[in-house]
This record gives sequence, C-alpha cells and structure tokens, in this order.
Amino acid sequence: MLSTLDAIPKGFDILHYYGTDSSIFTIIPRLLSQNVVMSLDGLIWNKSSYPRWVRTVLRGSAWLPLFIPSATIVDSIQVREWYHRTYGRAPVFIPYGANISPRRPDHEVLHRYNLEENRYVLFVGVLVQEKGVHHLIRAFNELPQFEGFELAIVGGDPYASEYERSLRRLAKNRVRFLGRVYGRDMEHIFKGAYMYVSASELEGTSPALLSAMGFGNCVLVSDISENLETIGDSGVPFKKGNAEDLRKKMSLLLSDSSLVTKYRRKAVERVAQFYSWDSVTDRTEKLYMSVLAGDSGS
Repeated sequence: MLSTLDAIPKGFDILHYYGTDSSIFTIIPRLLSQNVVMSLDGLIWNKSSYPRWVRTVLRGSAWLPLFIPSATIVDSIQVREWYHRTYGRAPVFIPYGANISPRRPDHEVLHRYNLEENRYVLFVGVLVQEKGVHHLIRAFNELPQFEGFELAIVGGDPYASEYERSLRRLAKNRVRFLGRVYGRDMEHIFKGAYMYVSASELEGTSPALLSAMGFGNCVLVSDISENLETIGDSGVPFKKGNAEDLRKKMSLLLSDSSLVTKYRRKAVERVAQFYSWDSVTDRTEKLYMSVLAGDSGS
C-alpha cells in the first residue's frame, strides 16, 4: 500500500505489481486511470504454509488480476489455463528467464562452504512444507551406498518455523544446511552440483529450477504439471510426494554419470530455446507498449 501511494503521484507510464497477493492494491491506480501490469506467481492459495483464512481470502479474490489491471502476466501455461477455465479470461503468458553459463565452478567458493565439485546433490528454496524437502531428505537418507555424496540444502524460513526444525532433526550426517546464499556464491554452488532436485508439491515456474538448468545441471523433479512444463524432456521426473520413487531415481542418476551428462546438456539447450532473458525482455517490452496503446495484449 505504501509503495502504491508513493508511486501514484509520480506520473509513471506503467505501475508493475508482482505477486498474486498484491492484486488488491491495483484497484487504486486503476480508479485513477493509471496503467497497471500485474505478474502472478502461481495458485498460491494452495500453499499449506499459509493460514487457512489467508488461503480463503486469496482464493476468493483470485478473479481480481484478470479484471482490474490493464494486463496480467503468468509464467506458466498450466496456470494460464487454470485462469481461463475458471474465469473465461486468460492472462498473458511470458515465461521466467534464466542465465546460461558454462559449468566451471570457482573452487574457492565451494571450499568456503565445504563442498566438493560433483560430490553433492543440491536443493535451493524456502524451507516450507510445499517444497517437499522432507521427501528429499528421507530419500537421501536411504542411499548409504553413495557415502561420497552429500545433500546440500540452500535456503531457510524467515520465521524459523517448526517445519525447518523438523528437517534438521530428520537429516543424517551427510545432509548439509547452508542457510541463505546469494549472488556469485550461489551461481558457483549451482555450477558445482552433481545434480539438482526439486521435490515441490506446489509451484509456479521455479526460478531456482531454471537457474539450475541454465548453469548446466541434471535436474530431478516432482511430476507436478508446472515442473514438467519447465523441464520438457530435459530432466527426470519422479512421483510427487513419493520418497521411495525419488530414492530410486536419485540412485539411478548417482550411479550413471553419463546419463547425468546427457541431461546437463539437454537442460542448457532447453533454457536457451525457451527461457532466455532476451526473449523474456522482448515480450515484456511488447506488452508494455500494447498497454500504453490501450490494448491489454492478451
């Protein structure tokens, strides 16, 4: 609200809001005939980490982004189709982007976090229930034959939740919690991983997954529709919420470096084809121009 009140008198051509839960604030500038673009981040009312009343409010107001802003963006075709089925209007699809960079990790960075190149499985994200990290830890705990590998978990919960504490209790010796890591350090931790795993039960398009692919990782993901949309045939899926299937797929990949190499190459190719920042920027700029011309761009 404070950002909206600060921006309104400044005469910006477009106000661009990010996050489904900020859609209520688009009403004020639209009443003042200002151009507003809204970027949604998935069906967030399904998040189990949100209180029930918050999820109820978010679901009840899900129609707002389609009827209030000048134009609305989603980064997932699956989410776009949900809105179209539910409300008869479809947001504009513009995918999230990712950088592409060769797999040449800085070993000084890895040493600082006590990591060894190609000797750790990586997860990056907020430590909340819907990310499914408990499934990942349980599966990794059941792979004692790969004692030379570690599971590196990057991220945390800003509220130090009971869920994060439960993950630490569940983890065995080879599971490492690195906390929050950003910038260049995070890039090189991506580049040094043997593979990347997303066990999410709920996602939009995952920026962490795309980053892992762009930095040349083999990716193993839960088979929710948004993850499958992101990886295409360039990664390995497992059954959502099924730690045993995840264990089997991890075991397969940890046993076969040639298969991992194949998926690393395919992941980079997919990002280059569908998720380049140049393409994302061009499409966003085109949408902005259509809004300024009085067209929603949908």
